[in-house]
Amino acid sequence: MPIAAVFIALLLLPLVVAGLTLFCRRPLAVLRLLQVGVVLEALLIALAVATYMLAAPSGQLVWHWFMLDALSVYHLLIMALVFLLGTAFVDRYFAGAIAEGSLTLAGAHKFAGLWLGALCSMVLVLISNNLGILWVGIEATTLMTAFLVCTHISAASLEAMWKYLVICSIGVACAFMGTLLVAAAAQPLCLGAGEELLWIQLWNNAAGIDEPLLQLGFLFLVVGYGTKAGLAPLHNWLPDAHS
Repeated sequence: MPIAAVFIALLLLPLVVAGLTLFCRRPLAVLRLLQVGVVLEALLIALAVATYMLAAPSGQLVWHWFMLDALSVYHLLIMALVFLLGTAFVDRYFAGAIAEGSLTLAGAHKFAGLWLGALCSMVLVLISNNLGILWVGIEATTLMTAFLVCTHISAASLEAMWKYLVICSIGVACAFMGTLLVAAAAQPLCLGAGEELLWIQLWNNAAGIDEPLLQLGFLFLVVGYGTKAGLAPLHNWLPDAHS
């Protein structure tokens, strides 16, 4: 299996099509075809990788800062399926909302571009072999989905968007501090430049990591990413954003 092609296809195709949907005005049928096609592509690649990895001796695909193992493929399959179901619903919603005048075709294009941008960001999180790249992906999902919260602009949706953006940004800042602490904890390993944040290096050299520093970093990561995930009691943004 061409490993580089797998990662490039998973990342670049949603990104390119997201740009097309944002800046190229096409009829709703074309928009629907683009969205479904990209999500199906992610699902089919995840299925192909899962099939390949069943027979792979190492159970991993690694390419520089990117990696797929059984856990990431499992979540990739779930994510692609959720996005596919969401895309199937949102296309019908677009048609009804445009017909009744509560949404414009430009608004549908904006939603589709941000939706596919969120897909690309989530793929980046799931295939990352680097804690720093993972953090970038999580931050990108915040920026993409914040504008999805206020698809229909109103006082309530703007309040929900800002609450989501501010609270999740604080959480992501905590996660950034945790990432720096993990990098500091890996310094005794004397790895190459940039390798102290690679999952594979941390896993293979776990015995030599500074344990107190790692535990402190883990605490920041749990609080930070827990806030982004909406885990109680850090879920204040969740009800308004989903309402």
